[in-house]
Amino acid sequence: MGDLDPAAKVKRAIHLAVWHRPGARLRHLMRAA
Repeated sequence: MGDLDPAAKVKRAIHLAVWHRPGARLRHLMRAA
């Protein structure tokens, strides 16, 4: 359903882009801890 929605695709792309940066930092912190 949502996959057919172009807006949902853009939202998902932004969500992934936003989460990839902090996610990498969080992983680094978790590994250090």
